Amino acid sequence: MQKHSTLIEPKLANNMKQFLFTLAVLLCCIANAQRGYKHINLDMGVNLEGQKSYLLSLEFNKGNYSAWDITVQYHPSTFDGGSIMGVEQADIKEELYLLGAHYKPLILKHKNLVFNFSYGLNMGRTKGLLFGAAAGFELTYHLPGTFAIYLKQANNYIINIDNRFRHSVNLGLKIPL
Repeated sequence: MQKHSTLIEPKLANNMKQFLFTLAVLLCCIANAQRGYKHINLDMGVNLEGQKSYLLSLEFNKGNYSAWDITVQYHPSTFDGGSIMGVEQADIKEELYLLGAHYKPLILKHKNLVFNFSYGLNMGRTKGLLFGAAAGFELTYHLPGTFAIYLKQANNYIINIDNRFRHSVNLGLKIPL
């Protein structure tokens, strides 16, 4: 009887080692998921003047659903006056390139839906150096295990250009890193 138990023990011990190793790896993965995430955000939108806006950002989160991001924005010069909803608009000839840092504190979280307030500072260049502030809201839906889709409303106040206020609605994609 002893020979038989000594043959089973090494197999049981080997299986137990594999089980413990697998358990340790899974626990490390779960613990790593609680440290936060990083995303590359790509979005495109339109502002009240009819101009398009493009944004590329790198977003950092520490696991509490509030985030920081570093953004690069591009607003092409495509609007040449006219009327929007019966209101005469000025010519916008600036082509804007903005770099900014924004903080996004959590307002509401429900399952895969996250609602954040966003505010921060921008600086950029057109004919001269620009400075500005931005604030808005971001609604994000996280697709389980993959990407996230978001809708963002942004308000920018930019100093040193003719059209100082930019209000836009953007639709974007968050790609996990």
